[in-house]
Parts: sequence; structure tokens; C-alpha cells
Amino acid sequence: MALNLCKQNIMELDPGITDEEMKKRIFERFGYDTGRFIVKGDR
Repeated sequence: MALNLCKQNIMELDPGITDEEMKKRIFERFGYDTGRFIVKGDR
């Protein structure tokens, strides 16, 4: 439930967000280290 609320809030703030950016913002919201988060194409 918390994940769904988080996704909904992020979509309200940025309706054009990509799936990869969504994953990164969810990680940030739940306090995970996004420095290790790898987005395809950023290697």
C-alpha cells in the first residue's frame, strides 16, 4: 500500500516521469542509496 501511495504521489508531481526515474525516486523516498542505482544507458 505504501508503495502504491508513493507512486501515485510521484506521478501527480511529475506526470511525464519515465519508469527508470520512477524507480530512482522510489528508492530515494524509502531511504535506499541511489548512488548505486544504475540506469540503463548511464554505464
